[in-house]
Amino acid sequence: TAPTITSVASATVLNYQSVIYTVVADDSADVSSGVSYSLEAGVGDAGTLSIDSSTGVVSLASGVTSNADKSSFTFTVLASDGINATASRSVTISVDAPTDVSGPGVVALGGLKPSLTVADGVSTLSVALDPSQVGNYSSGIENVDFTLVYNVSEMGTLTDSDVSYPAGGIASANTGTAGQVGVAVIWFPAADADVASITDFTYTAPEGVTTTTVSLTGVIVGANDLASSTYTLGGDTVVVAGTASDEVFHLSGGAASVTGGGGADTFVVTVNTGTTMTISDFEAGVDSIEMSGLAIALGYTSTQSGSVTDLVVSELTTVPSDIASLITGNDSSLDNSFGAYFDDTSAKLTLFIDSSTSAGTVTMATMEITLTDETGFSLDDLDITSAAFIA
Repeated sequence: TAPTITSVASATVLNYQSVIYTVVADDSADVSSGVSYSLEAGVGDAGTLSIDSSTGVVSLASGVTSNADKSSFTFTVLASDGINATASRSVTISVDAPTDVSGPGVVALGGLKPSLTVADGVSTLSVALDPSQVGNYSSGIENVDFTLVYNVSEMGTLTDSDVSYPAGGIASANTGTAGQVGVAVIWFPAADADVASITDFTYTAPEGVTTTTVSLTGVIVGANDLASSTYTLGGDTVVVAGTASDEVFHLSGGAASVTGGGGADTFVVTVNTGTTMTISDFEAGVDSIEMSGLAIALGYTSTQSGSVTDLVVSELTTVPSDIASLITGNDSSLDNSFGAYFDDTSAKLTLFIDSSTSAGTVTMATMEITLTDETGFSLDDLDITSAAFIA
């Protein structure tokens, strides 16, 4: 009697998985020396998969699952006892889309960072150098140029009198076009790079408006062209609740809090994760922080330990006590490295990675996640799935 395949014909898997299915067959109807498993060649996605002939485990031939790249796989599994007819089953595996976690705050992280304060109904939008860039200007900043792009419906129409320069310098603003302000500031001697505000924009928001979205474009600091940024400021923290199942959450930035719920959850760090994310029930040893998506976005193509190589990132498995100062100083010991450290007093988990993929150049970027009620974090909870680096 031929084996009977008892495993399901359809299932769902999460992102970042290499194993997507296990075929199970029953051959107890007669004397059997065992069942051998295979994939039917040329059917569906068989060419991108592999199967263990003894265990029936079906895996991606390379890489890991990504809903954004491929949302489902189809294939036909075969089970044979070597004597009777071969049993077959068509299988469809869906790749579950991750849950996006985002709130008011960063939309696209760049060289400048805005902040918003409101007092007595008057709003002040302050623009400063992003903290990740401060270490690149240890001698200070001599000039900054940028354009603020804003919504008139949220901020009214800004005029020259609404623009000020707390850090001093020789400055000018072009407010001639509604919805944007061109700013140029020069300092002599250079101003401190970590100055709280380079330029302030003061306005009164229309009644009922609690958020404002601004972009900072055409950014030049010193001789460097820096990336544009977009932020949504104001509003309440967004709360995202998970379920009892294993889930994947993309930490897409802004003021947001996620409760993973039960199961082994994966929290994916992105270029926009920022410093205002909270995970309220992270469980060390069960849940994990995944950094491969961030590494790929920065341009890394693989991981390894040992020598520093272009486009290759390595985990810093032993984090020194002075890691914060090493990051601030873009220390050469952090070249093409990533890692994390946890402050159990503040419950702040700081993630770091060299944003420059070139060996010999260090430009550290940091993200910060508050792990509410968590008293410990192990580097074993930090993943960068090397199989995720798919050519």
